[in-house]
Amino acid sequence: MPVLVVGQSGVGKTLIVQSLLAELKESTKSATPKKPTTYLPVYVSYSARTSSTLARELFESRLEKRRKNVIGPPLTAGPNPKMIFFVDDLNMPKPETYGAQPPLEWMRQVVECAGFYDCETLDFKTAVDVCFVGSCAPPGGGRNTISQRLLRHFVPLTVPAPSDMSLMQIFSTILTGFFKPFADEVKSLTSDIVRSGMEVYKRLLEDLLPTPAKAHYTFNLRDLANVIKGMMQVTSKTIQTPFQVASLYNHEMLRVFCDRLIDDKDRKYFKNLLATSMKRHLKFDEENGQTLQSLRKKAILYGDFGKMGVPREDRVYAELGDIAVLKALMENYRDDYNLTQSKRENIIFFAQAIQHISRIARILRQPRGNALLIGVGGSGKRSCGRLASFICELECVEIEMGKSYSANDWREDLRNLYRQAGLQAKPLSLIISDNQLESKGELILEDINTILSSGHIPNLFEGGDMEQVLVEISPIYQDKMGAAGDRDKRYQFFIDQVRDNLRLILTMSPVGHSFRNRCQMFPSLVSSCGIDWFDEWNEDALLDVARQFLGTRKDVPAESRSGLIQMAVEVHASVRQMSHRFYDEQKRRVYITPANYLEFINIYLEMLSSKRSDLAALRDRLDKGISKLNETNSMISSMQVDLEKLGPQLQQKAVEVEELMKNIVHDQDEADKVRARVSEEEAIVKQQAEETEAIAADAQKDLDEALPALEKAYKALDSLDKKDIAEMKAFSKPPELVMTVMEAICILFKCQPTWDQSKKVLGDPILLKKIQEYDKDNVPESMLKKIRVYIEKPNFTPEEVERVSKAAKSMCMWVRAIDLYSRVIKEVGPKRAKLEKAKAELAETRAHLQEKQDALAAVEKKLAELKTSFDESVASKTALADKALETKVHLDRANRLT
Repeated sequence: MPVLVVGQSGVGKTLIVQSLLAELKESTKSATPKKPTTYLPVYVSYSARTSSTLARELFESRLEKRRKNVIGPPLTAGPNPKMIFFVDDLNMPKPETYGAQPPLEWMRQVVECAGFYDCETLDFKTAVDVCFVGSCAPPGGGRNTISQRLLRHFVPLTVPAPSDMSLMQIFSTILTGFFKPFADEVKSLTSDIVRSGMEVYKRLLEDLLPTPAKAHYTFNLRDLANVIKGMMQVTSKTIQTPFQVASLYNHEMLRVFCDRLIDDKDRKYFKNLLATSMKRHLKFDEENGQTLQSLRKKAILYGDFGKMGVPREDRVYAELGDIAVLKALMENYRDDYNLTQSKRENIIFFAQAIQHISRIARILRQPRGNALLIGVGGSGKRSCGRLASFICELECVEIEMGKSYSANDWREDLRNLYRQAGLQAKPLSLIISDNQLESKGELILEDINTILSSGHIPNLFEGGDMEQVLVEISPIYQDKMGAAGDRDKRYQFFIDQVRDNLRLILTMSPVGHSFRNRCQMFPSLVSSCGIDWFDEWNEDALLDVARQFLGTRKDVPAESRSGLIQMAVEVHASVRQMSHRFYDEQKRRVYITPANYLEFINIYLEMLSSKRSDLAALRDRLDKGISKLNETNSMISSMQVDLEKLGPQLQQKAVEVEELMKNIVHDQDEADKVRARVSEEEAIVKQQAEETEAIAADAQKDLDEALPALEKAYKALDSLDKKDIAEMKAFSKPPELVMTVMEAICILFKCQPTWDQSKKVLGDPILLKKIQEYDKDNVPESMLKKIRVYIEKPNFTPEEVERVSKAAKSMCMWVRAIDLYSRVIKEVGPKRAKLEKAKAELAETRAHLQEKQDALAAVEKKLAELKTSFDESVASKTALADKALETKVHLDRANRLT
């Protein structure tokens, strides 16, 4: 049957249940010997952000499928396995709009119905061999009232707060056992220390109650136990007198209780309360100034880093020196840090910074010590955390969370940290800033709360990742434990390794409601962390910071530095005082943070640098002006000489320009006359060319009538061969048309027009060549009249002759062509003569025209040269005039400047 353990925070509920479950796991007792039972405890911690989905996934991840829609503990774990889910802080989940707490309603369904509905398939899954054990504190401070529908299924067991006698016995026994090797004087004070601590603790519970501004004022027995734990860090060599014990006790009480107080009023109350209690209970001989009163006059700091270079495991927790000694020591640590780390730290070690670093280092050196640093922006929380981690030889890790950073990225980074801390046993410190919590709080706060409370993050390692972790941790577990453990023991050993080696440093701002809400929704942030409240910087701190920034600046005059430093402090202090007054009168907070102070100094330095740059620019400008004046004075005399020289040059240039202008006008007139004559002759040549072209065209037209016929006849003759000629020659009595053609041929070759003579002509082997080369241009008129008799015959045509002889046809065509050509050539002859004469006259006219054009070109070339010379002279004259004017202007300006 489910059991619910109820009790105030810090009374040991979780420890009691875990111890009992561990013992139950080791035993295999059962109701009957024949049926032993294997108990498998699972530890879960709820927070305000725990959802029903997360609770269900964690529940299912520890069970395995038995059959369809039935799940239970792994059968491989042992005979008759039964899983016990221990849910710590059962009443922490935040109620929804209608008052229900989804994780608890899901648990109620599992308890009542022995199962739950799958959110994806909507099938009902039965859970067998499962039992729940819960623990919670009374409602209040972020804890809620558990629904009666769930509460009625649990058997409630109350763990009352221990009585004073029980607490006295517990802590006295622990402290007496630790002080056993110490001196008798030291051991005699153990009971007194416990009585004083209990008295102060009870008064704090009554007087310093949590409020919205003091949400972390939730004191419990863990805090008193932390005081005893802190005192147990010393050795008998460092604590030998009662006064040293009192000093140690005073220091631990201040660190555990006073460091979390937010204002001087509460601190003063606590210190008076502690002093009164110590005076009442601690009795020892006070001598050599070692009195209880003297403990209030100085800042007492304990730590194990008083000597540099000592390995972490060999360090001794002892009282540190005064602030001056610690400052030099911190500077050495800072120098070493800057040599080994890529990100430099320029911390200014004023008293408050030294105290904060020492406090953080004290928290980190304690077993599973995690730090919660609270302060407004710019107070140096992260810088102090980094240096304290370096002092404690912890590798400082800061995760960059950009806009695209997701839950998967966060889980992957956590897995890497778990592997380094759990498998490699690497000492690490993880710094989580307030900005990261503001932007990614939904992703990481739940896991941070789990790391602080138990270390078991649900579903961090799944499947193959879990198996890999268990395989890698096995040899480490066997080496330390001397035996091979089961899966649960090895995984718990891995988690213990992580918690031993991984330190969380959380930096938060008290501004707004975020810090208060986080303290209520995630109680482990307060209960599992050492708290250090960062106050506003006091005047000494402000002076040290101002000296660091202003005292070493070369551009700040030495005689002004002290005044500037004091002024910066007074300005910041006055504004801060006014903000307090504003709150007292208007009840509205205006935070004047150290970041504002640093920004104020930086703005001053930027303005100083800017103004100095402006003044330097003005000075350089003035120097340049003076140098220009000196140059002007030296140039005035040379400019006057130049001006005197320019006058004659200008006059000479004017005369030259005038002369050139006359020559240009004269040459221009001559060129115009020549150009006119050339234009007239060009017109005549053009007219003659047109007439010559007309004559040539007319002659060519006549020739175009005869030449085709002649060409056609020659082509016909070309087609004849010796066979054709022999055919004609073979006629003993030729046909009439053949005879007629041959008679015409004989006449043209100056032979008798007979057939015998014709045969001789035909027998000439070069007859065709003679015909081709016949002088057609010089045929006598008498010969033409003779052959015209034949041509005028009606049947003397190529067509008619072709019917008789092919060769005669070609010769007929040639005869007719010769006649036609001769008649045409007689008409074209005069035209040709006229054409030749016109061409000769045209050539002569063109030659004369070319001479005129050459003469014109020479004149124009000379004119162009004169114009070029004139332009150059005018340009030179203009340049001289401009130079003279410019010299006059410069001289006038120089005279006015000087």
